Amino acid sequence: MALLRRCSFIVTALLGGVVLLLQSSGPLSGSEVSKRGALRADQPPLAAFLAGDQGHVAVQFLTKKYKGWFVAETTNFRFYHNQPHKLVQKIADIAERTRLTMAYKWFGEAPDDWDPKCQIFLHSNRAGYTLETKDGGKSEGCTLVRLDGLEVDSRRIHLHCDADNLLDEIVPHEVTHAVMGGNFGSHQTPRWADEGMAILSQPRDSIAHYQRLLRLFRSRHDLFSVDVLMQTEDIKEQNTLEFYCQSESLVEFLVTLRGPQVFTRFLWDSFKTNYEKALQKHYGIASFNDLDTQWRAYAFDQGLPPANFAWLPTRPGGSPVCEIGNH
Repeated sequence: MALLRRCSFIVTALLGGVVLLLQSSGPLSGSEVSKRGALRADQPPLAAFLAGDQGHVAVQFLTKKYKGWFVAETTNFRFYHNQPHKLVQKIADIAERTRLTMAYKWFGEAPDDWDPKCQIFLHSNRAGYTLETKDGGKSEGCTLVRLDGLEVDSRRIHLHCDADNLLDEIVPHEVTHAVMGGNFGSHQTPRWADEGMAILSQPRDSIAHYQRLLRLFRSRHDLFSVDVLMQTEDIKEQNTLEFYCQSESLVEFLVTLRGPQVFTRFLWDSFKTNYEKALQKHYGIASFNDLDTQWRAYAFDQGLPPANFAWLPTRPGGSPVCEIGNH
C-alpha cells in the first residue's frame, strides 16, 4: 500500500511580520473562462447539488459515540467530533461542495461516491491535533490517502477547530488533497502539483500574499529552478514557504495556458513518459529551461492576476455559482 500524506503548514512571512497559512485561491479571469469553457451551473449533478445556491447537504448525526467522539455522516464523509452541530454542518457543506467542484474543475466529471467515506477528525484544539498528527505544531490540517493498487483504501483528514480560516481556507485545501488521491491510478500526485491545486481552491484575495512573497524570494535569489521544484523528493525543500509559493504560481501559469483539465492530463502523461515530453505534447514547451523562462515572464512581468480570476462553476453570463471558502 502507498500512503500519501499532505499537511498544510504555517510559516511566519517576512512581510510586515504576518503569519500566513499556506493556502490561497486560484482562479482565471472572466475572459479566460469564456474562452476555455468554464464549468457551468447547468451541468448535472452539479446543478442539483447547488440547487438553492448555497443549500445544505444532508447530515446524519448518530447517537452512538466512537472512542469518545460523536459521529456525523454525509454521503461521502464521516465526521468524528465534539463540536456544535452548526459547525459540523458548515464543514460538511464545504467538504461536499469542494469535493464535487474540484472533481469537475480538474477532471471534468462528477466523482463516484466515496466508499469508504473520507474520515474527518475535528479536533477541538491544536494540542489534540498535534498529539494525533505528531507534526510538532507546524500545520493546520493534514490529509492522508492510502492506496491499495489502483483503489483508494482510505482517506483521512485531521483538522483543529480553533484554527484561523478553518472554513474559508483549510477545509477546501485538505479536501482537495483528498480528491486528488486516487485520481492518478497508483501514482502519488506530485507534491508541487498537489499543493498548487490545493492552494488554488482557496479564497482568491489571499493569492496576493503568495505573489508578494514570491517576488521577495526572487529578490533574494531563493527560488527553485522548475526542474528541481517539480522533481525534488527532499521533504525539507518541499516544506518551505518558497516551495509552496512557487508551486501555486507554476500550477496557476499552466492552468492559465490550457485550463485545469489539460493540466491533469499533462500530469498523467508525465507518469507515462517524463515531464519534458508531456510539456511538449500539451503545452508546446520543449524543456524545463523553456518552462522556467516562460513561467518567470508570467509570474514577474505581468503583475497580479485580476480580481475576478476564477476557475469555478459559473452561471450563464459568467458569474460564479459559489466560492468554496465564503461561508
